[in-house]
Amino acid sequence: MLNGRLFPMRLTTSVVVSMLFMVSPFHAQDQSQVAMRRQELAQAKDDTARAIAMSEIGFNLIYALPDSARSYLQQAMDLAERIRSPKALATTQANMAWYATKTGDDVGSVALCRSALGFAQQAKDKRLIATIVSIQAALAEQHGDVATALSLHRTVLQQWESLGEDAPAASALYNIGRLYVEMGEYARARDLFTQALEVQTRIGNTNSQGNCLLMIGNTWKREGDPAKAMELYDRAFAIF
Repeated sequence: MLNGRLFPMRLTTSVVVSMLFMVSPFHAQDQSQVAMRRQELAQAKDDTARAIAMSEIGFNLIYALPDSARSYLQQAMDLAERIRSPKALATTQANMAWYATKTGDDVGSVALCRSALGFAQQAKDKRLIATIVSIQAALAEQHGDVATALSLHRTVLQQWESLGEDAPAASALYNIGRLYVEMGEYARARDLFTQALEVQTRIGNTNSQGNCLLMIGNTWKREGDPAKAMELYDRAFAIF
């Protein structure tokens, strides 16, 4: 059994020529959330809520304060294992998987994701399942397994669409599009980025709109149309 004594990394997020990885809004690191999570921890009415709150504090500190992140994640794991809460175990192991990748422990991160998915399925938490599968897709990409990553991102898309969650579904469309860019299928990628852009525009996610425009521009640049690419880049930078 995993005891949690280990602990992926977000993929690179530079502009224009990069392959920006779009993380589900249900699992995006944000240090500004730490205060809110600490309040949740203070107000937690049971150990499952306490373990999840500590896990989320740790997750949101991974890049800013990795030592503190590790401490929170380990405390959350110890509590989750003691109470045997499937939801707390799934959440904490998924968050520890991000930490594991950041520290270069790819084997540990894959094992943690696999275990986390099992606990999420046991908890019958569809949102948590979709989030963990998206982490598995990111890990497959990092290991260069494009076929597996593509299959997993498609699964994630179907899961979020079935839940009626527009923002994470748009992120999945975007991530599938990135893989098609890597495969040289630029028209197909452009269609996916355009679909994602339409959703992000409808729900008002401006930064995500900019990312989609950048990637559409990249497809035109790769197809030898720098003028059209620059038009898209200008639209993106106007948003940023």
